[in-house]
Amino acid sequence: MKEIQEFQTPPFKLRRIRNDYEHFEEKLDDWATNSKTNIYIDLNIVSPGINFFPGAEDNVFRQLEGYNLTFWNNSVNLQEVIQWVSETSSLINENSNEV
Repeated sequence: MKEIQEFQTPPFKLRRIRNDYEHFEEKLDDWATNSKTNIYIDLNIVSPGINFFPGAEDNVFRQLEGYNLTFWNNSVNLQEVIQWVSETSSLINENSNEV
């Protein structure tokens, strides 16, 4: 019987992004009560290295910059996530064929 390989660890920052989405309402409540401007910036797609909102980073909810998804000041490289998902999927398929 073939030994089953272990799954690769997901990208470190993926957990932070996931937690931000899972606790969105809490974070939104906190932002609404503590924001100095109550201006929010959401669903941005920008070129890498360009900061359209200097000094307003706390008001940027979601932004896609190249392959980086930023949500509540946490970022994750989507290419790393796709690579991890692909490797995990292949491993699941290989192991399910062994059973």
